[in-house]
Amino acid sequence: MLDFGLAKTSVSKSTTGEPTVTQAGRVIGTPAYMSPEQARGKPTDRRTDIWSFGCVLYEMLTGKVPFEGETTTDTIARIIEREPDWDRLPTTTPPNIRVLLQRCLAKEPLRRLQHIGDAVLEIDETLSLPAVEPPITAPMVGKVRLIPWRLTIICSVAGIVIGLIAASIFLGKPAGPSPTTVAAVPTRRTVIRLPENQVLGFFRSTPLGIRRPAFALSPDGSRLVYVADLADRTQLFLRLMNQFEVSPIPGTEDAFAPFFSPDGQSVGFFAKDKLKIVSLLGGEPVTICDASNPQAGSWGPDGMIYFADGLGGNLCRVSAAGGSMELLMTRAEPAKAGASGYWSPQVLPGGKTLLISPPIGTMLLSLGTMEKSILIPDGRYARYVPTGHLVYVRAGAIEAVPFNLDTLEVTGPPVPVIEKVLSDSVSGTAQFAFSNDGLLAYVPGGDTAKSTPVWVDRQGNVKPLAMPVQTYGTFRLSPEGKRLAIVVEELRSNVYIYDIAKGMGTRLTPEGNNYYPLWTPDSKRVVFCCRKEGEEKWELLWAPADGSGEAELLHSSQNMLAPYSWSPDGKRLALYSGDLDIWILPLEGPRELDLILGTEFKEVFPTFSPDGRWIAYMSDRDGRSQVYVRPYPAMDRVWQISYDLGEEPIWSPNGDELFYRSVNKWMVVSISTKPEFAAGTPQVVFEGPYINVSGLSYDVAPDGQRFLVLQPQYDDSQIRELHVVTNWFEELKRLVPSPEAP
Repeated sequence: MLDFGLAKTSVSKSTTGEPTVTQAGRVIGTPAYMSPEQARGKPTDRRTDIWSFGCVLYEMLTGKVPFEGETTTDTIARIIEREPDWDRLPTTTPPNIRVLLQRCLAKEPLRRLQHIGDAVLEIDETLSLPAVEPPITAPMVGKVRLIPWRLTIICSVAGIVIGLIAASIFLGKPAGPSPTTVAAVPTRRTVIRLPENQVLGFFRSTPLGIRRPAFALSPDGSRLVYVADLADRTQLFLRLMNQFEVSPIPGTEDAFAPFFSPDGQSVGFFAKDKLKIVSLLGGEPVTICDASNPQAGSWGPDGMIYFADGLGGNLCRVSAAGGSMELLMTRAEPAKAGASGYWSPQVLPGGKTLLISPPIGTMLLSLGTMEKSILIPDGRYARYVPTGHLVYVRAGAIEAVPFNLDTLEVTGPPVPVIEKVLSDSVSGTAQFAFSNDGLLAYVPGGDTAKSTPVWVDRQGNVKPLAMPVQTYGTFRLSPEGKRLAIVVEELRSNVYIYDIAKGMGTRLTPEGNNYYPLWTPDSKRVVFCCRKEGEEKWELLWAPADGSGEAELLHSSQNMLAPYSWSPDGKRLALYSGDLDIWILPLEGPRELDLILGTEFKEVFPTFSPDGRWIAYMSDRDGRSQVYVRPYPAMDRVWQISYDLGEEPIWSPNGDELFYRSVNKWMVVSISTKPEFAAGTPQVVFEGPYINVSGLSYDVAPDGQRFLVLQPQYDDSQIRELHVVTNWFEELKRLVPSPEAP
């Protein structure tokens, strides 16, 4: 036991004067179980013993030592130079045990498992898996095999061995509370910090820019799954709540808005307009159905998944086992409550009612009659708590009310329970989650939608504009650079015209929801798209920028139309539609839309070059968002401009450069068109945590040297950590007494 290196002795030498433990510089020990550093006679520490444990576990599983030679010299050579024969492991060996072995037998100590206690947790996790396959509520990729009796016994014995070793570390440490005493434990708070290269991916750049839930807790509180923004992509990561380390979930690149299955064994998520499921027991994700611009999902106890599709405008349902998606209701369908949208759904216990959170507040939706009723005005992102409460976000704080699940009625006044939580006043999304055993995780902060317009030059210097902190949407500078057309999110979305020097604005648009403002080349008018409440039809309008006249209809469509760029002569308007194709609307003649780029891929953000001969745009034709250029009007050739990730292209005023955004980096590429088109290597102009909004997230000043962006009102450090509260239900019941609470 002493030579494991984990126990210590107060006697350094035996009665004969010889050392009793392995010493640096000497090759002492059984050759087959020596670590590489021990075989070389280098200094050793507890990681040497972790290697030896890995050798023992490998031998228990295979009946063979991992490194075997005819002589001691041969054995040592194999330890230093070769890898174990991993094919010897039984095919039924769980994936996490394979990974554990590989980490124990890493030749470099720095890459080896650092603590034997982590092995205890891994083996405990394996032995806690069900002895039979769980009920099939979702397709499982890579069939979960039963753990055979032999492997169970081996892992049990290994667990006992490790437990004895670990006991020497923790001897004398009082045991933790038993499950029956959890409720008596006082509430405690701690902070989980993400790895250095990660931030929470609550708001991933997309053509329609939606803020979404960034993490989820399993029902039993044992697992945390979160979206990490890795600069060039998002990915789901898994953290077992009894461990420090996190691990990526394979196949979940570009994922967002995760949610757990009722049994906690699988995770649903969205990626690339698809709803997918991944089993945490192993295997690749499975695509369930298409999901166009989804916002969030909820997995019911009956195996049905409900989600808001089309920016929350449609309510959809699909079986987690696969099959056809069912469209339950659309935004335009009448409702007695007079509100539209089905954002942030949650299936209530029993599976017959949904909580939904459209802009006017929290509502109940009966899945039998499809009738809606307002439950909590102005409350967003409502969630039912097993204590007999509803929790929701209002004015940036989490509030709670007592709630009778039988009568579906609020039975008491609202009480604030968390002062500040990172949330979004536009989408209603809030960054908090809880488990059924009372574990709460949340991100403190304010409204992620609020911002301030600022100038940023090519050296990264920032100069704020004299404009108030508000919830701003997409915006455009006037051609002369003195005015700004910008969307302000109030109860509805409206376009305002701001005098940049004075910081004063006036509303331009009529009643309705108005988006995507764009100046005409002569600065006299602003074109925008509008959809009136309760209508499916979209209208493309333009109005005098000085407010001297009424808005005039240019085109109407059942599909959303987003104006993006004018031809230099002002006779053609380039835009993209809700189905993400690129069109041209001529202003002369009958004003009929002309499709110039419509494929199975997304094509958005069409922008004319200053000479009108080229169109830059964004496409996901290679599986990721990239910027491309085609000649106009031929559109018969294509050049790729970005090579990492590219969105929102804008030409420089003289056309010799092309700018685009790559997540939080603003890039520039030199352009030449004579004798033929050629593009240089992308270079970073500046970078920063500026806000991405639906449409266009920046604009370029007429001098081509300054960029207008939106500076968020939350600190970047806030999206690098989660605050965790244990035993939160006891605190909730104390703050908000409820006669219905169990």
